[in-house]
Amino acid sequence: AEPTGEPFWLKCPSSLRALQGNGFASASLRTRAAMRPSRQGAALCARGLLLGFVALLTLLWGNVPSCRALRPHPRLNRAPPPPQSTFRCGDRVTAKCPIMITNNGRGYLNEGAGIGPEVRNGQFGDMPKKYRDTEEELEAEIAALEKIIEGGSEGTVVGIIDAGEWMNRPRHWKGKRRPGVMVSWDDAELPIDVVEEVDLDVSDRSMADELIAQRKSAQAEKRSSWKST
Repeated sequence: AEPTGEPFWLKCPSSLRALQGNGFASASLRTRAAMRPSRQGAALCARGLLLGFVALLTLLWGNVPSCRALRPHPRLNRAPPPPQSTFRCGDRVTAKCPIMITNNGRGYLNEGAGIGPEVRNGQFGDMPKKYRDTEEELEAEIAALEKIIEGGSEGTVVGIIDAGEWMNRPRHWKGKRRPGVMVSWDDAELPIDVVEEVDLDVSDRSMADELIAQRKSAQAEKRSSWKST
């Protein structure tokens, strides 16, 4: 007979009966089958563990103060507020050092350099172009202007340009946003100009205090008149 490749003991009925009657062998086979998990059960178990872990993290992240402190505050993404000026309108100030005048000596308001908008009839503002100074005369006038405010010059603060109005700064200012102080100098030959805070010293603040008191009293009178009406 040709060999079939099967073990000889499987062909023997007595051997089969012996294996079937062996309780220890059948019990061990059943135990191994019970201990072997199915793929579907393993996937469900892993999914449940993952969902539980995510729920635990969500609970801790939202309720525990220590974990709440780790979350970035929404205000941290915003830009910090610009610095505020320490000067007030009415303050008497003194220049610490020589200060360059804006607009080639004409000051912040470009005093004396206005030409007016051009209109359709070829005129500039209220005066025709032919009656205005020539370029040579303008250059001579600019050359005669003062270019530097000497240290020790005194003046009065007439306005504040906040750091949020950085687009209105003098043209030669560079760097970070910062407030500017508009000063009207006692010398009539010097134009009104915007100066850096670090270049000024406050000599007297009594006038600023008076202006603040007047403004507060006017506001109180206005409120009382509104209530009476």
